[in-house]
Amino acid sequence: MRNILLCIAAVCLLVTCKRDEDCNPAVQPIAQTTSPKGVTCEKAILTGKGLNGGSNVLERGFIYMENSTGQITESTTDIEANEILAGQGTKVSIPLDGEFEYTLTGLKKETAYCAQAYVITDAGRSVGYPVLFVTSQEVPPTISIEMEYEKEEGSTNVTITASLDAPGGDDISSKGLVWSNTNASPTLEDGETIPSDLGIGTFTTKMNDLQWFRKYYVRAYAQNKYGISYSSTLLVLFMDDKFIDPRDNESYTVRQYGNSVWLTQNFRHIPANGINNEVWVQQYSGNSVEEAKASDYYRAYGCLYSFGMAQQVAPEGWHLPSDAEWQELELLTGMTPEDVARDDDWRGSTNDRLKADTWEGLGAWSNTLEFNVHPAGKQWCGGAFQNCDELGFFWTSTINDHRSDGQLNPYYRFFSSGVATGRFSDFPSCVGMSVRYVMD
Repeated sequence: MRNILLCIAAVCLLVTCKRDEDCNPAVQPIAQTTSPKGVTCEKAILTGKGLNGGSNVLERGFIYMENSTGQITESTTDIEANEILAGQGTKVSIPLDGEFEYTLTGLKKETAYCAQAYVITDAGRSVGYPVLFVTSQEVPPTISIEMEYEKEEGSTNVTITASLDAPGGDDISSKGLVWSNTNASPTLEDGETIPSDLGIGTFTTKMNDLQWFRKYYVRAYAQNKYGISYSSTLLVLFMDDKFIDPRDNESYTVRQYGNSVWLTQNFRHIPANGINNEVWVQQYSGNSVEEAKASDYYRAYGCLYSFGMAQQVAPEGWHLPSDAEWQELELLTGMTPEDVARDDDWRGSTNDRLKADTWEGLGAWSNTLEFNVHPAGKQWCGGAFQNCDELGFFWTSTINDHRSDGQLNPYYRFFSSGVATGRFSDFPSCVGMSVRYVMD
C-alpha cells in the first residue's frame, strides 16, 4: 500500500512540475537603457536594466558609439538605431550580478554619443532603445538649493535640500553647504562649511542649534578641477511671528519673503516730537498723540511719514526697504522681470496678492502673500489728506538719480484700485506715505 501511495505522489509531482513549466515558460529577455550618470567632459556612467524572462543570463552590457554626425536622433526608428549600433558601435560586457552600469572613460569633450543596453539569455537576446547624451565642456559643476527648508519640531534645527545637477567637466572633489551670519553670498574662503558626500543628485544637510532672530545665509557648493560653483542664497531664520517695538510696545506681524523679513502691517510709531510734524494719521489734523492713536484710521492704516522721517523712525535692526527689495517681493507675486523693471510706469497685474480686504469693493484683492496692503492714501506735505480708502502709497529708500528733469526724488510704490502697481518717483520727499520695514 505504501509503495502505491509513493507512486501516486510521484506521478502528481511530475504533473505539477509539467503544469508549472507550461504556466511559467522562459521568455525573451527585456533590456532597458536609462540616462547616463555623472557625465563629464571625458567620462559617463552608462546605466540600464535587464529582465531575464525566467532564463539564465549569459551576457549583458552596453553598445555605444560616437554620434557627432547625428546618425541616430530622437526620430530614428528602433530597427534603424539597432542596425547602426550593431554596425558601428563598440560592445562592452559587465558582470552578471551587481549594478547594471559601466563607466566609459576617454571620451571627447562636448561630443554627442549614444548607447544601448543589451541582455543575452538562454531564451534569446534583447537591446534597449538608445539613449543620447553629450559630454560636458571643461566647466565647474552645476548646483542648486531649494528655497524652502524643513524645521525640526521642538528645536532650532533645520534640514536643507540641495542638488548637484551636473558634475561639469570632471569628477567632484568637494561638495556641501557654506554659510555665514554676515555675508549674504558666503564662499569657501569666508564662510563656515558643512561637507557632504560627492554623489550626483539631491542631498540633504542638517544645521543644528541655530539662534533666534539671527540670519543664516546658506549656499550649496560643489568643486571640480575646473572651478567652484555656488547656488543662490537661502536665508534661514528662526523668529516669532510678531515684532514688538520697544519704544511704544506696538506689535507688528512679520513674515519672511525669499531672503527678506518684512513687517506685514503699516508702521505706526509716533516719535517724541509729536503728530503732524512729518508724521500724520489719515484725516487727523489735531496735535494730540492720544487722539490720533484713538482714531480708527490709526489702528487700521498706521501713520503716514515723509521720506526723511520714514528713515529716521525705523526701529533698531530694521530699515526702509530699497527699491530692489520691493522688486524681489514683487517677483514673488508672479510679476514678470520685464514688468518689475518698468521705470516710472504702471506694470503687471499681480498686486491683488498683496492687498488686504480693506480694498473690498475697490477691484481685485486676494492677499495670498498675507502682506496686508491698505488704501491708506497720502498726505501732501503738511497740507491736505488725499486718496483715503482709495489708493496706497509706500516709500522706498532708493533715489531715482536718472530722471529726465534732473530731480532726485525717491521711488515709491503706488497701489491703485485696479490690478496694476506703479513704480514712480514723481512726488517730493515731503509727501506723507505708508511705510513698511525690512529686517537688517
